[in-house]
Formats: sequence, structure tokens, C-alpha cells
Amino acid sequence: MTLWFQEIAEMSPTACSLLAWAIVVLTLRHPTCTVTRDLHVTNLTFVVNNWQTVTVRWDLEGDPDVNGINVSVIWTAAGARYWYTCSKSTLRSCFLDERDYSDSSKYIFNITVSTQDGETVHINASMNPSDYVIPAPLKSLHVGEVTSRCVELLWQYRDLGRDVNFNVTYSDSTSTNTGITSHYNMTVCGLTPYTRYNFSVSAMSATARDGYRSKPRTVSSVTEEEKPGAAPNMTVGSFTTHTCSNNKRDVTVYLRPPNRPSHNGVLRRYLATSAPRFYRNISYPAQTLLLEDLNCNDDYSVFVCVTNDAGVSPPFSLRIPKLGDVVPPLNVLVAFDNTSVKVSWESASQRGKKNWTVFWNVSCVRNPDDQPCQNHMDWINLETNESFVKFPFEMPPEVIQFGVAMTTDGGNSGMVLSSCVYNVSKIPTEPPPVLSVESQPNLGLTVKWSLETCYNDMLITQYNIQHCYNRDFTTCESASVSSENNSYVIRGLQKDVQYRVRIRQRTAAGLYGVFSEPVDRLAVDTRLTILEIFGITIGCLIYVMGLGYTIVQCIRHTCQRWNRNEEIILPRFYSITGVQEASASTSMNTYDTVQRTLGTEGPRASHFLSILDSCLDTKPQKNAKADRSAQLSAKSLREDYAMVGMKDDSMPGNSVSLLQLSDVGVWGDSSGSSDEDVTPYVTAGRE
Repeated sequence: MTLWFQEIAEMSPTACSLLAWAIVVLTLRHPTCTVTRDLHVTNLTFVVNNWQTVTVRWDLEGDPDVNGINVSVIWTAAGARYWYTCSKSTLRSCFLDERDYSDSSKYIFNITVSTQDGETVHINASMNPSDYVIPAPLKSLHVGEVTSRCVELLWQYRDLGRDVNFNVTYSDSTSTNTGITSHYNMTVCGLTPYTRYNFSVSAMSATARDGYRSKPRTVSSVTEEEKPGAAPNMTVGSFTTHTCSNNKRDVTVYLRPPNRPSHNGVLRRYLATSAPRFYRNISYPAQTLLLEDLNCNDDYSVFVCVTNDAGVSPPFSLRIPKLGDVVPPLNVLVAFDNTSVKVSWESASQRGKKNWTVFWNVSCVRNPDDQPCQNHMDWINLETNESFVKFPFEMPPEVIQFGVAMTTDGGNSGMVLSSCVYNVSKIPTEPPPVLSVESQPNLGLTVKWSLETCYNDMLITQYNIQHCYNRDFTTCESASVSSENNSYVIRGLQKDVQYRVRIRQRTAAGLYGVFSEPVDRLAVDTRLTILEIFGITIGCLIYVMGLGYTIVQCIRHTCQRWNRNEEIILPRFYSITGVQEASASTSMNTYDTVQRTLGTEGPRASHFLSILDSCLDTKPQKNAKADRSAQLSAKSLREDYAMVGMKDDSMPGNSVSLLQLSDVGVWGDSSGSSDEDVTPYVTAGRE
């Protein structure tokens, strides 16, 4: 080390005093800091590196010739006897290594900058080392226990016996926070579940007034999942009711997740329940959930939740009233003018107070590079009797969908989607397609076109039909019809005149589009003259009279045939024989059957047999021995088969009064004899 004032130290006290007074006088006449016009020393800084070395830096400003500048720095410390030069120095810095630095409470630096032309800048500065310490960085940093809300940090640090604090900084994508501790660990809490945090820890002198932080150690960690902290972000009108058929209807529920800080994890599914009626679920990030086959005449309280791997969110309660309780709005239209939108609708006649909810972004707009929805459904609530609302809106209409719902004391109607979103300044550039122009028999022309009401961001409200008498369109007449019609009849034209017909569209803003290509047609008159009408009338009368005469003759002929006597020929029948009598001890006759032909006309024979069966069963006998009369019954009568049974053992010999016919045959007894004198008890014949 060079000792700058060694000779001065060896002088006598009297000489030292005189030299000191000379320095003071010179200092008064020439200030310590002489600032020239072109040379300045600025931004003087001190850094004590881990209580071991010192670095002093400054800037030279102005326009000096660097090659012609000379900088000298000397320093001393509290309690030192001498001034010393820097261990290393440059034009803009002075460095004291571990040999020069001591644990002194104060250091003084004298900086002199001079140029070749004699201009100088002289600066004296002092500093307290403890105020400018920058400690060494941490040896290591790692993550300990992690939960959904807390992360534990652990680190190692070389302890030099100095008072050190540790500055802990943690941040996510939206915010940055800082904590301080003197320990070698720290548990950071109050974090958001399932969120990546970046942590950095640096050391800082606990006693430094203007100290520096050490170079930080960094680490990152993701907190654990937690069940969603909020219900799906929906409103009372977030549904659409479809047409009722067979007392069943479908309902579409429009879904929107909770705000992202409440996700607390990766959302997996939406759940919709109405216990015990139904349970529906659909994967996230679906925008709609279809509830099928709901009864039209029932109210439903639907609870909508969203889930992640840790659990289920709180529910959003959605009431779907029975059909007809709340009449929805009609004809929702959206007019767009590049800076704002005007949503209009037709209000249903409903008693009581009515509130409106206007939705937009009903259909999610997705970024091709990012799967989640970029713009979820949003809405505004209105308390107004008006049937329209206008508000600033800059998104192009072709990428959005609007809807309107009405809320009354009876509930919410559900959303009615816009039937058309159109730009009010857009003009149709394509003509409407004309399908046909046909001549009518009464001096008219029928024009038909393809109906287009809302297309290419335009709302067509009218069609303008023009017919002209000449080819240059100088003498023309026109008519306008609603866009709900796709045809129009031009009447009152002149006979045998060639007309040119063309049409064009008119938008809701009153802007006309281009005309279609003209179609030439001749007006004709094919109406009948008075003589033609008279001749047709006479012909019709003659035809009616002839038809009436023919009908009368047919009726008379039918009546004559009806009144004629019809000869009915019954079939031939034969006597039934072969009945044998059993012995007296059995008290019962046996049965025998004989097959006979009963006639050639089957249906009539069957009818006759049914009459015979009815007659034979008309007089049942309760006690055959007391009455001494026999009962004959038909066990089975078919077209060509009969079986007859005798139920009285006194037979034969007694006549049967049940059926008495002329003599055709006699029934024999079991002995083979017959009584010719006794009236036959069973006969059958053609009568």
C-alpha cells in the first residue's frame, strides 16, 4: 500500500499546524467541488459485498475527451491514520478488497477528476458500510409441503454471524406479494387453489438503511385442487323452452362457468339435477345442456353445479315454470351499426311488472389456438316498459348470438334467441332470385321469387315489384309487399301489351338493393263472353235434368223388384230311424246315430235345423213317468249329421206332442214291431 502523506506525518507539530491552516485557506478560496461547464460526476453509489469488499461507482457526464481525463481516488476510514489508494480503480469505479476493507463504521472517499486543460472536479463523500451491504445469495431453495392454499419454502444460507433478513416474493399471473422473515423457512398461505406460483428468496442486511438484496434463488410450485368455490355464473333466464308435443317438451340450459379464480382446479363436468325427477351431466366446457321430455304442465327447480377432481361447486338454482305461465317475447331483432347494437322485441301481453334480460355471446366464440371459450355468455338486466335497448358494442354481429328473456311475478319465460342480427348500413348487392313471371287470364301477371328475409347480415322487410311499358324503364309502376310474401299479382294491365317485370329488396333501414334481371311477359285476357257463359249454363241445365231422370228410373225399378214374392225352397229331410230301447232295468234308452243327406242348400238346411232344435227343446219334462210323454232332444245338429236321444222308457207307443207332422215314416221299438195304428211320434218331411 502506498502511504500518501508519509512525509507530512514526520513533520513537527508546528509545521503540521501551519500546513493545515494553509489547506483551509486554499479550500476557502477554491471550493472542494469545482464543477466545470462540460464535466460532471453523477450517480455516486456504494456497495458493500457481503461485509467483505467495497465497490464505489460514479458516472462522468458532459462531453469530455476520455483520453485526456485523469481520475484519482483516495480513501480513509474512521480511526485510520492515513489516506489510502483503491485496490483497483477505473475512470468510473474504486474497489477495496478484503485486505483493505475493515469493519469500520465510516469510510471517506476523495475523488478528483482533472483534464489536460486544467479543469477539475473534486468530490468528498462518506458512507456507513452497514447501510450499503448486499449479502451473498442463498445456497439452496426448495419446496416443502404443498396444499390447496399454502406452500412451504425451505432454504440454506451461509451464516456469517450478521443480522440477516430474508425477503420472500411470490407471484401468479395476476399479482405479486412480498414477505420477510429471519428464519430459514417460510410457509406462504392465502394462495389460490390449483395455481402456479413463482417464488424468489433473497437475503438482506437486517440493519441496512439503504441495503441491497442478494441475488435471488427461485422456485415454482402449483397448489393443490379444491372444489369450486362458486356456483356456475348464470341468471334466471339462462334457458330456452322448445315446442310442447304430447305434453312433453325439451329445455336447453345455457351454461357459464364460475369466474376463473373460483375454479380451484380443472373443471370437468356440469351437473343438472331436479330430484327425484332427473339427473343430467355433460363434460366441460360445454355451453348447453339439453333436458329432454319434461312435462309441459309441471314446474321444475333445476340445480346446476360444476365439478373438478376435488368436488362439486355450490348449486345455481334455475326455475323452469310450466308452459304458459310466462309468455316469452317474440321476434327478437338485433340492429348493428359498427359501434352499438339495438335489440328490439315484441312484448307479450302479461299482467304485472315485467323485467327484461338481454343476452349476448349466447354461442361461445373460440380461439383456434385455445380450447376454452374466449367470450362467455353475458347479459344485462332491464327494468323498463320499452321493448328495445341500445348499448355500445363493437364486436362484429356475425360472430355473436343475442337473446331476450322476460321475468314476471310468475317466473321467467326463458331465453328467446334473436331471429336476425343485421348491419343497418349494409345494402343488398345481389338481386333476389325470380322464380317465375306468369300471365293471368284476367289481364294480370303473377310474380314469384325465392323468399329471403335475413341473410348476409341484412334484414329484408319489403320486396319492390316494378312493371314497365317499355324497354328503357321510363314508364313504370311499382308496388311493395312485405317480406313475408313470396309472390304478387299485378292487376289491371292492358290487353296484348308486353311488360317488363323486375324486383328488388328493401332493408329494415330503408335501403334498396339492385333490381333483378327483367322478365318480359304479355298481358292476356281469356275471360268468357256473355254468349259463351249462356251456352255453358244451358248445357249444364240439360245435363242436370238427364241425370235426375236417370236417378228416378233406377229408384222405380228397384222398388218393383223389392215388392215381388220370393219363392223359398226348403231342403228335403228324411225320417230318423234306428233308435233302440234299452231293457227296463236300465230306465234309460240308448242312443244311435244315422248319417243322412239333409239337402243341397247348406245355409237353408242349417237354418231349418236350428228351427227344429228350438222346437225340440221347448217342453222339457221334469218327471217323465208321471206325464207319460217323452221328450226328444237334439244332442248335435250339423249340416249332414244328427244324433237323437230318447229319455222315456215307456216308449214306443205314446205320441210326442212336441212335433206332429204328416206320415213319412214310423219309429220302431226295440223288439222290431211297430204299431201302425198309433200316430207316429216323430216324423219329418218336406214341410
